[in-house]
Amino acid sequence: MKKQTDSPKELNIPTKEYIACPLRNMPHCVIDRFISVTPELIHSASIQLHKSECYYDCYGAIALAAILSGQLDDLQGKR
Repeated sequence: MKKQTDSPKELNIPTKEYIACPLRNMPHCVIDRFISVTPELIHSASIQLHKSECYYDCYGAIALAAILSGQLDDLQGKR
């Protein structure tokens, strides 16, 4: 006879699965493309963002790094 169990199935406890990657649940119309930037470019964008705006934001630095990488030149002049 078992003294202890770790299995939710044995205990008949309802469980819910969580997906670790939120991108799996995003609709395809939200994402146009993925852009890869290097950590060095993110670091230099973070420094530039801090010098010009006195602002620290890692997500803003990643977005600025994507713009500075030249991979978004096709969006120049668009709103």
